[in-house]
Amino acid sequence: YGFDAAIEFPPHRYPVQAELSQPLINPEYQGVLFDYVQTSENFIRRTWPSYKLFKGVMPSWDNTARRQDVSNVFVGATPERYEYWLRQVVEQTRRLHFGDERVVFINAWNEWAEGNHLEPDREFGHQYLEATRNGLGRRMVCDPQKE
Repeated sequence: YGFDAAIEFPPHRYPVQAELSQPLINPEYQGVLFDYVQTSENFIRRTWPSYKLFKGVMPSWDNTARRQDVSNVFVGATPERYEYWLRQVVEQTRRLHFGDERVVFINAWNEWAEGNHLEPDREFGHQYLEATRNGLGRRMVCDPQKE
């Protein structure tokens, strides 16, 4: 299409529906439950395309606040699993991109209506920010001109 590169935007394109082991509490719910762990594995294992792709991760996703009974919810999201996903993507990026193209996108900093945020909250406190720090590691904080 004439673009220089593409950006991966989780959760789009590779979600895995969750298997329910018990009935839903809300009988009116017509949305979709996705498996965060399996979805993250899909993104990690995805074959890199021939074009330049900048990888992305997401800490969680639950747009019930915005879409109510037709929302999309990713179950199984935890700071630890997010850190693992980010760490894998960082390593892939280090192997396949160089210099100022070592970029990873995180969806999102404060998308509260999508249940997708790194900012501290009551449930996890600062754990997602700490997972981001750990997932990036010291090696990612570098001068790209020296590598």
